Amino acid sequence: MLGIHISEGTAEGWFGQGKPSAILSIVVLAVLILGTAFGVLAAMNFWGETNLNQPNAPATPVAPTPTTAGTIQVPDGPKIKVVFNGPPELKVEWEKVGMAGDGFQVQLIGTLKNVSNQVIKFSEIGFLFDGHQVDYIPGRTLGLGEIMKILKGFPGYTENTKVLEIKVKGFEVVGGSTTTPEPTTVEPTTTTPSTETVFTAIPKNTQTPERLVATFFFLCKDGQYEKALKLLTEESRQSIESSGGLKYLFDNNNTYRIEQFTKINIDKFVDTSLPGEEEGFVFCTFYFKDGSSYKDDYGMNVKKIGNNWKLDP
Repeated sequence: MLGIHISEGTAEGWFGQGKPSAILSIVVLAVLILGTAFGVLAAMNFWGETNLNQPNAPATPVAPTPTTAGTIQVPDGPKIKVVFNGPPELKVEWEKVGMAGDGFQVQLIGTLKNVSNQVIKFSEIGFLFDGHQVDYIPGRTLGLGEIMKILKGFPGYTENTKVLEIKVKGFEVVGGSTTTPEPTTVEPTTTTPSTETVFTAIPKNTQTPERLVATFFFLCKDGQYEKALKLLTEESRQSIESSGGLKYLFDNNNTYRIEQFTKINIDKFVDTSLPGEEEGFVFCTFYFKDGSSYKDDYGMNVKKIGNNWKLDP
């Protein structure tokens, strides 16, 4: 079969000294058999080495590893563990993980950076209390080294809440590069949608974020909680009602002293909008009858839904 002819003879004759041609034939045959076997084993990657003639297998994606961002102690409420759940290509750094100035919504301030050498995107970042999503940031694409701001505040917890998970959803790599450009930061733009900055009564309409916030607090001051609830997003309204309602929340909050303030000053509006979505934070200072004041450094989250601005505290 291999093209080698071995002369007829006994085993003794083959291995005897008188048959050098037969010995040579056997040696050649053995070499060919060993060589063929070695080639098969090499092709099967028997020795654990990568065959240079075969393409490299794709790298196995690294599963996201949840990392603890801190804990939030709700006043007279639960102690909540905060966990970031995202891929290693995204690095998060927190400036604040705690309670907002209103005393009933949690506040998260930080940055999210693409630390890979690839262009990535995700469908959204969800915020979940014990697996139940209460808020989100819409998805986006981040280039090499690009940084986006996280500025978020929301309620939605209960007295039994244990974990707040910040979860990156729909992550995928959309491009790559062999060079890494200088990091860029996507900063919120501070704007002033309205020239009105001081309110001493309910405004005529809620067509701007400032008027919306002023209307909400003056309605609550006057005890018109049902009307005030209509100024909230549906998710926030349901969350606040399940937590006891606006009156209950303000009666148990000494920060705003809702019945005692006389004036609201709008300090600034921070626009955190993304393409296709208008959103931001209104920062206020409240002035009270006794001459004191309270400056809200965390802001009230507002969103434009359809043609109307809504509060999303």
